[in-house]
Amino acid sequence: MAEIDIEKISSKVDIDKTSVKTISEKCNQLKQIQEQIKQDEEKLSLLKHKARDFEERVIPEMMQEAGVSLLKLDDGSTIEVKHCNCFFQQRQVQPNLGTNKSL
Repeated sequence: MAEIDIEKISSKVDIDKTSVKTISEKCNQLKQIQEQIKQDEEKLSLLKHKARDFEERVIPEMMQEAGVSLLKLDDGSTIEVKHCNCFFQQRQVQPNLGTNKSL
């Protein structure tokens, strides 16, 4: 089995240390950007949840307590709370006769 002489190999490989350092710096920058994206996505998710809570719970409850169903804001937009009636139809279960056979 032949021995490998690392010193001979390393002298033949011409590595530009500046390029490697630059690549390494860019990789670190990428990791920082990815982390910032993750944090910003988490913040955005929380903001969306908060907005949904205001739309679906907070404002409708306040309007209901005040006895108001329609508001017109200063910018001309309107907010209206509509009541939703949900009907559930029960599914009828048909007996499966003749499947339980005794031996």
